Amino acid sequence: MFDRVGEWEPGFSTGLTRHATLDALAGLNPDALDDATVHDLVVNLATESTRLEAVWCQLVRVWDNRNLWADIGSKAPGARLARDTHLRRSRADRLVTRSRKLAAMPATAVAYAAGEVNGDHVDLIASCDREWRHAVFADHEATLVDLCRTPYFGVAAQAVGYWKHRADLGAADEHGDTVKHRRHLSVSAGWDGEIVINGALDPVGGEVFSTELARLCEQLRHHDLHHGVERTIQQRRADALVEMATRSATAPADGLRPRPLFSVTIGIEPFNHLCETAAGTIIAPGLLMPLLTDAEFERIVYDPPNRNIAASRRRSFTGAVRHHRGP
Repeated sequence: MFDRVGEWEPGFSTGLTRHATLDALAGLNPDALDDATVHDLVVNLATESTRLEAVWCQLVRVWDNRNLWADIGSKAPGARLARDTHLRRSRADRLVTRSRKLAAMPATAVAYAAGEVNGDHVDLIASCDREWRHAVFADHEATLVDLCRTPYFGVAAQAVGYWKHRADLGAADEHGDTVKHRRHLSVSAGWDGEIVINGALDPVGGEVFSTELARLCEQLRHHDLHHGVERTIQQRRADALVEMATRSATAPADGLRPRPLFSVTIGIEPFNHLCETAAGTIIAPGLLMPLLTDAEFERIVYDPPNRNIAASRRRSFTGAVRHHRGP
């Protein structure tokens, strides 16, 4: 049923096969199908939708190159595409950008056309192709495509993020500084006197905040279960934030602050230049520099077969080592 979708040749009546296929699918009674058939259709249609989107991107590229979007005075291809297809402007712009990027991503284009990676994967891989590392990207594009063939998008995103760090460590630190400088928080009063909070934290500060918020939310959840209190998850988070402020106000000034823990892995070559938080967020090593004097460290040593052979106790830098300012 799906094989002919997207196989459009010059002179081919595009509507005939496409409409016949879609009409056949629309005529199905999903409630009458067995479980295996429903599952297969859900998965196969996702793949075919991706293949059709890949063909669409090829056409958008030609449409863009020929400036067909400008014949009625449109100033940008995304604006014309959004208007004529009733898409959200942001999605139309993303399709135009993707179609342009694919011209320099042959391995990705092949996998996209085959339905092996979807549009989100294409955008993820395209984010690796920057002018200062284009040659490196060209050599590793096939590897990046393979990383995106995992069933889990989050795993692919993390692997691609690691590639970016290893491909250009200097740029990774600069990007980390940029992310940190973008941190902000606004607190304002709403019409009914409520306090509206909006902001963004850098990855390290966000990890500190989200970990403590999650811990307090779990405490509140157990309290609610024990006392029969009903709160939504959002309400529990709001109350946990107030609890954080209350505990901050009552904590002694000389109270013991928690120390960050750095785990240093030795013996597995791919880990030599990798850096992430406990939650798996990839960060630039430079973001950890301000925490070195207060952090605790543990060392985990592996032998060549990746078997853990030693783990040190937590320790912190003291004495002259603590204040060393080496290269």
